[in-house]
Amino acid sequence: MRRMLVFFALLGCGRKTPPPAPAPAPTPAPEAPAEVDPAARGVESAELAAVLTEHWNALMERHPTWASDLGDHRWDDRVTDTSLDAEAAFEVRKREWLERLEALEGLSEADALNRDLLAHELRTDLATNVCKRSIWSFSPRDNPLLDGNGMAAEHDISSAEDAEHLIARLTGLTAQLKVRIENVRKGLSEGYVANRA
Repeated sequence: MRRMLVFFALLGCGRKTPPPAPAPAPTPAPEAPAEVDPAARGVESAELAAVLTEHWNALMERHPTWASDLGDHRWDDRVTDTSLDAEAAFEVRKREWLERLEALEGLSEADALNRDLLAHELRTDLATNVCKRSIWSFSPRDNPLLDGNGMAAEHDISSAEDAEHLIARLTGLTAQLKVRIENVRKGLSEGYVANRA
């Protein structure tokens, strides 16, 4: 019995086990890549991605009701600025994007296709400016009254801010109508009228 007591006593007096080493600090998770703008998703060239993103965002800003329809609510309180100055400024941007696209070389096959498609669209848009549609085109399918008719039904109102945006947008239609009337008057003074046949 004495031996057992000595054994347990010695066992208790033996070297203490060192405390476990602290766990290594967790390795930080790699940073998530910056979210790619949907306009440039899958594009390899950074330069092409920049043009595609700038073009798409400018197009959405220029046509805010279309942006809202597509789920982009950054400009829910606006309508398209149909003034001739706004149109001319956007035409300048189209030319700049086209120049940048035409300067891109050495692209992958997919990137080259994206470049060519947007360049074709821009060239076509610029070529049709000779028609001066904004000073004579006013049709049953494209006018502020038609825009306003469906606007309230299509505008999602989930908050007071959404309601304020809709009011601002509807108010903007009045200004837009005045601008479009000015544009058509300018067209009439220059001999441009819609075909009535």
